[in-house]
Amino acid sequence: MFDFRKIKEVVTNLSLIGSVRHQGGLEKKKRSFEEITLDTPLDTLTRFFEHNSAAVVTEKSPEGGYKPIHVVTKVDLLAYLVKSGGLDR
Repeated sequence: MFDFRKIKEVVTNLSLIGSVRHQGGLEKKKRSFEEITLDTPLDTLTRFFEHNSAAVVTEKSPEGGYKPIHVVTKVDLLAYLVKSGGLDR
């Protein structure tokens, strides 16, 4: 299990989900933690899945840091959208 308390950087601007930073032009890619919660909109989760195959849904822990509560995949999102009629729009 990944310890979310060790993460120093958290993306709070949801428009940056899936972004990759280039460091020093060396083509090194470092990706930051992208916070996905129960309140994350489905369109944001859809954009997240353009670059990722699974999301760990977290909530803030009273002790500090983040507590994983679910793992969601692209297939889970698709199944939800089919079941709820979300693909008819």
